[in-house]
Amino acid sequence: MSLGKSWPVGPRTESRLASLADRYLEEGGFPDALDLPPFDRVQRLQDYVELVTLRDVVERHRVENITALRHLTRALFASTANGFSVSSLHGACTSQGIRVGKGTLLDYLDHLVDAYLVFLVPIRTRSEKQRIVNPRKVYAIDPGLALAMHTGGATNTGARLENQVYLELRRRLGRRAKDCVGYYRTASGFEVDFAVDPPTPGGQLLLIQSCAALSDPETRDREVRALQDAMAETGVRRSTIVTLADRESIEGEGGMVQVIPAWEWILTSEDDRN
Repeated sequence: MSLGKSWPVGPRTESRLASLADRYLEEGGFPDALDLPPFDRVQRLQDYVELVTLRDVVERHRVENITALRHLTRALFASTANGFSVSSLHGACTSQGIRVGKGTLLDYLDHLVDAYLVFLVPIRTRSEKQRIVNPRKVYAIDPGLALAMHTGGATNTGARLENQVYLELRRRLGRRAKDCVGYYRTASGFEVDFAVDPPTPGGQLLLIQSCAALSDPETRDREVRALQDAMAETGVRRSTIVTLADRESIEGEGGMVQVIPAWEWILTSEDDRN
């Protein structure tokens, strides 16, 4: 969606759009769960996960180790917007007396991805070995679902905002997102949430960082430094930080970092903002 000639919007519309964006991070986008009291909404969303798991994973693939599958499902939602390692989960299962092979967990992981409960994003690199040894990042099909399934971790607004940014990239790219979207790690060890390769010839790499707020100086320095380093390494001269409410332009040696609220980033194209 693009606002086109309606851009820029007035203060009242901006306030309304920002409020709706915040609500989406909290409640998600499942119509039947909207407007429910918080407890009922969490129950409804958890029921969705249970239904999909039983119908599209257990029954379809004849899964026998239900305990391990549920442990994996919880661990994935707990890792929203973070790296996930099957090897680490296998060790945790073993320590808790859950008997399951690493290969079985990998199969279950593929089943959950095929069921569209979660998505996995690899590191952006030309090295196949690096793609294998580096963890993939996990994103839920819905930020409200992530919150409902793991209230101890996905309550982090920044994680759910990053999840929202990924879902918007997936909406824009469709099936091409699987091949175009990765996360980027600079030579100095800084991480950029999304490095989006152009889906068609002649396009430009997009570097996108997600951060709830830049008010903390250390956070601001870290997020901007990651993008400046990535721009210098890739030759890109523009990058983006998607936030909840901050808006500014930051010029550096690597190029221009555009800070933009999530609602505005979602509803406008690059041409609208230039």
